[in-house]
This record gives sequence, C-alpha cells and structure tokens, in this order.
Amino acid sequence: MRAQILLSGAAGFIVAAIGLLHAIYTFQDIRRPRYLAPVDATVKSAMEGTKVRITRGQSSVWDVWLGVNLTHSYGLLVVGVAAICLPSMVRGEYLTIVLAAFALLVIVYLATAMRFFFNVPAALLAVATLLMLGALAVQLAAGR
Repeated sequence: MRAQILLSGAAGFIVAAIGLLHAIYTFQDIRRPRYLAPVDATVKSAMEGTKVRITRGQSSVWDVWLGVNLTHSYGLLVVGVAAICLPSMVRGEYLTIVLAAFALLVIVYLATAMRFFFNVPAALLAVATLLMLGALAVQLAAGR
C-alpha cells in the first residue's frame, strides 16, 4: 500500500501546488492585474465596466472573473490536499474507490487544461494524472 500512497501524494502535491500558485496570482491581480488580466487593457476596462445580469448589476465581469479564478484555485487545493491525505486513511476496496475518484478528478482537470489553459498547467496535470493512474494500477494489482 505504500506505493499507492506515495504516488497519490506526489500527484496531490502537484495539483495542490498548481492551485496555490493560481490563488497567489489571482490575489495579486486584485491589486495589480498582470497574471490573469487580458493583454489588451481595453478588454479589462470593458470587463470592469460591464455588469453581470445574474448579479442584478452588483458585480462586474472582472469581479466575477477573479472570483471564478479563486474558486478554481480552492478546488485544486482541496483535491490536491485530499489526494495527499485520504489514501493513508482508508484501506482495501475503499482505497480503490478513493484512488479511482481522484484519478477521475485529475483527468477532468487535465482535459479542461488541455482545452482552455496553456501548456504548463496541462503538462503538470498530465504528470499528476500518470501518477494517480499509477497509484490506482498498483492498488488494483495488489487487490488480485
């Protein structure tokens, strides 16, 4: 079981690190936009000046953009930390279920990164996916 925990922990570390860095960039963009801000300054101005209907004019597109990025960061952090901690707390078939769930989550993050983000997070998530699938494979082999 040790290999599964190490592989899952390594994958979780990568995912959590991506989430933490993304959160840091987002928090920095609140004061001084430079990471998640559009290259064209007029687009950011338009985002700040445009309200989102569902908020009944309370939030700008820019505010919603920052909020979405923060919640995305938190999700990555939670998945990463859970992938580090949970596998050492469960045994047997429950460990198989936990590892399969984390593998699925990381695959979903990878697919999203490949479609919508840039190469660095996609490459890191590809490594995390391989590590998580490795943990699951070791677990399945141990169960036979």
